[in-house]
Amino acid sequence: MAEKFISDNGVKVHDRIRISTDAKNYEGVLLPRHNFSGEDIVVLKLDNGYNIGVSVEGAELSILSKAKKDKVEFTKKKKNKELKDITVLATGGTIA
Repeated sequence: MAEKFISDNGVKVHDRIRISTDAKNYEGVLLPRHNFSGEDIVVLKLDNGYNIGVSVEGAELSILSKAKKDKVEFTKKKKNKELKDITVLATGGTIA
């Protein structure tokens, strides 16, 4: 149900959308679906960093902006052999 709702409205993952229900309006970035969501649920990342699930049943959708692909360029840095190697460990969280 949610997948059809999304595709019928021409929305792709990472597009910024507004979903309007009888109770409230939600604005955020559409996230990929996961196996734990109900068939009528879409997941949005809100501006405050939290992810929420919203039922599309009886909802209306507006596209606020399409996702942009940023061009990322990596440059190889020359290693200073006099310095020791370090490891950076990131554990994530709600807002990592």
